[in-house]
Amino acid sequence: MLLYTVLVFAILMYSIPYLIKKPTGIEFVDNIVLYTNTNQQFILAASVLVGLSVFLTQKYLVQATGDF
Repeated sequence: MLLYTVLVFAILMYSIPYLIKKPTGIEFVDNIVLYTNTNQQFILAASVLVGLSVFLTQKYLVQATGDF
């Protein structure tokens, strides 16, 4: 699950600016496109941070609920 999450994040960060090139007029969408466009050079670092967040959250949930 961790690898899938990081992979999906990296693909979205790379592909969103190429899919949505013109402003849509929806502020939320335009802000996401601007964010991904300006942070493409930090995809690796951001992916590591997302992966660490998912790992720690999953570890906490396993400890708290006893599942998995």
